[in-house]
This record gives sequence, C-alpha cells and structure tokens, in this order.
Amino acid sequence: KQWYQRRVAITAGIVSGAHGAAPCVALCSGTSGKQSSSWQSYTQGGMYLDVDMAACGFIATPLITTSLEGQAFHTYMVGVTSIHNARKTGFRVYLHGWARTAARPNENVKPSVTNAKANMWNVNWMATGYTC
Repeated sequence: KQWYQRRVAITAGIVSGAHGAAPCVALCSGTSGKQSSSWQSYTQGGMYLDVDMAACGFIATPLITTSLEGQAFHTYMVGVTSIHNARKTGFRVYLHGWARTAARPNENVKPSVTNAKANMWNVNWMATGYTC
C-alpha cells in the first residue's frame, strides 16, 4: 500500500470536535494501489474495498475525500465517494454499478472484482485530521 503524510498549516477547529492545536493538523493521502486493491464481492453486482490509513497516525476520525481511478469502465460508477465506517485508522467504500444519466438512461452495468482488477480500479484518498 502506498501513502504519504505531510503536515499542513490549518487553523484549529476545522475538524468537528477539535482535539489539538493547528500544528497537530495533518494531511495524509494515498491510494489503494492499481494492482493491489483488495476489492471484495458483497452481493451480485456490488463490491467493497477497505482502506487502511492507520499509518497516518490520526487520533480521531479525520475528514476523508475519495476518488476512483482506473483504466476503463469506472467513469459512471456509484458509491466511491460515499464513505462507510470512517474511523481514525481507515474506512470502507462500496461500488454499486453505473449511474443512469441523461446520456445513458438504460444503463444497468454492475461491477465485479474481475472487472476492477482487469481495469486497475483503485481508490485515491485524502484525509485531514489531528495527530496530537
């Protein structure tokens, strides 16, 4: 798993339930990895990925932002920005299938672990929170 941490100057109180002073605020970001994302099936046409960010050293649940990267077929996927079970050491995202849009009103494409691995789907993420 790839990740890096960089401290940023952000005023105290940006995270609800502030725990420390501004020098304790850190930005940590990473990726689940193009060839190492451990997607798991949970129902027909759905899957999830647990993201480990324990190495960031947060002392409380940070603010988390995600995106889905890949080589193909990930553009209209629903769910990756809906973070589940957020905690100081990680979170989970679910993929549910393609969104129906005006351009694609009849889409009913469901993801599979095989598709995710073949197209190197991975979750990129950024988290901002307190480390002291």
